[in-house]
Amino acid sequence: MNLNTPAPPLSGTMDVDEFMAFLEARPDGEHWELFEGVAVMMAPPNYAHQRISSNLSQLLNSAFAAGKLDLFAYIGTAVRSPGVRNFQPQPDVVVVPGVSGYELYSERFQLAAEVLSPTNRRQEIDMKLRAYCEAPDNLYAVGPAVLPTMGSPNPMLSGVALARRLADHLVPLPTPAAPESKFEYLFDGTERTFNAWQAVGQCAFALVDGAIVAQPSGGLGLLYYARRAFGDFTLRLQFRISRLDDNSGVFVRFRDPRRPVPDRNNPAVSHAYDNQAWVGVDTGFEVQIDEQAKGDPQKGIPDGLDKHRTGAIYNIDIGMAVATQSYRRGPALVAGAWNDYEINVQGDTYTVKLNGQETTTFTNKDAFRGKSALVDPFCGYLGLQAHTGTVAFRRIRIVAK
Repeated sequence: MNLNTPAPPLSGTMDVDEFMAFLEARPDGEHWELFEGVAVMMAPPNYAHQRISSNLSQLLNSAFAAGKLDLFAYIGTAVRSPGVRNFQPQPDVVVVPGVSGYELYSERFQLAAEVLSPTNRRQEIDMKLRAYCEAPDNLYAVGPAVLPTMGSPNPMLSGVALARRLADHLVPLPTPAAPESKFEYLFDGTERTFNAWQAVGQCAFALVDGAIVAQPSGGLGLLYYARRAFGDFTLRLQFRISRLDDNSGVFVRFRDPRRPVPDRNNPAVSHAYDNQAWVGVDTGFEVQIDEQAKGDPQKGIPDGLDKHRTGAIYNIDIGMAVATQSYRRGPALVAGAWNDYEINVQGDTYTVKLNGQETTTFTNKDAFRGKSALVDPFCGYLGLQAHTGTVAFRRIRIVAK
């Protein structure tokens, strides 16, 4: 927030009524706010700042409509705290009861959100948040401290993730159903279980309507269950693609991505990864989600190979020979529909079912990859990939054997 010189001679003594009269005399296009009796002209927000505010208001309003809540998220509406006469800021987004009648300011706001950007600095945001919290009807006062937990270096993706996280808070989700006998949830749709997962690589993951939604940002990303590793197990989960060209996957039995990886040929030497998501690729196996089985033209790999298709163990050759997988295509995916994955790992044998149909069986012969936590305590982790598209995951549960 680039603050210009306060408007003399009213600095420090202006109340909200004087401030409104002052605004009537100012040219159109100027943006003024009142802080502790000081009228301050604000710098125009940059493009990214405006887009984040727009994303936030649109997603919140979609959530309010879905929940049939009498709330609306506005951009460009000022707020007042009852009984506070020297404070009238204009949050980036403000949520108020009803859908009209708040064109100038509101005293009954229930959320005030500020976007951290070059034109909205942390110092001024912190000052405003303290005042927002004084409002007796205020439910949430959200500032930049929320953004680092989203795991995204991209401010646009952070804005989308923040918006979805707020919408989930404001529209309560139903209590999760109990898992099957002997299974336990690794993710049940709540923030409590979402916080057990950790993101690495170039990505963000948002908690949206009880699901984990991947937010790719130009490179490979991984969200892994950080609280424990596993030996043999059966993993069940649901996933949903948003487009038929989405590309994602479920990684199993990889090394802790926070730790260096021993060299395949010389275990005495270890390597630290710049992008730790690739630890999942190199040391584990990916159960693929890709209806188009896309290849890599730069490496001469064509599209359409079944070893790159949904339901396959990614990039493992198909056949009857040792260390190949016996793959057959599963039911076709439909964008927007939920699908069931079941991944069973027993010893070195991997079996995958898609919507109840077995798609592949594979027995690993590579001692470097796919290690059980019982063999190597730094291995045996599970994770979700962010590659392309906003693929969603929910109801992630496991039974360890």
